[in-house]
Amino acid sequence: MPESAHRRRRIDTGGPWGSGLLVLGILVATYGLSLMFARPEELRGALAWINGTIPLTGWALPWLAAGLWSIGRALWPPQRHIDVAPAVGVLCLWAGIYATFWVLTGLQGTWTRDWTGALIFFAFAGLVIEFSQCVNPPGRSRR
Repeated sequence: MPESAHRRRRIDTGGPWGSGLLVLGILVATYGLSLMFARPEELRGALAWINGTIPLTGWALPWLAAGLWSIGRALWPPQRHIDVAPAVGVLCLWAGIYATFWVLTGLQGTWTRDWTGALIFFAFAGLVIEFSQCVNPPGRSRR
């Protein structure tokens, strides 16, 4: 059967790389939604600190935008390695916020455990960067 006779799907992840990008997008967008609906009285540490400058609803917007970008790019291949950049950007932003809060409170005499949040977000950003260097495996050849 000729290739043109096959029905092509318009929405598809294009393989494992796109599927990983889809999972990343869902994760990032979900975190953004959790920030959007967080109650200020329940916030502690770095989240309470940044909520004092810009409400978490505002901080949620970059997370939602990065998540929706990743989901969109995952569903409409071909994907590019740079498609993870918005997600990596918000992960690094969040790691920087946690690290800054940790240092500022430490210099005031109270060393908190917020360094773990910074480490986790930086490590996750690093993993995403490394995984983004992978390519989709070659498709099966028909005989």
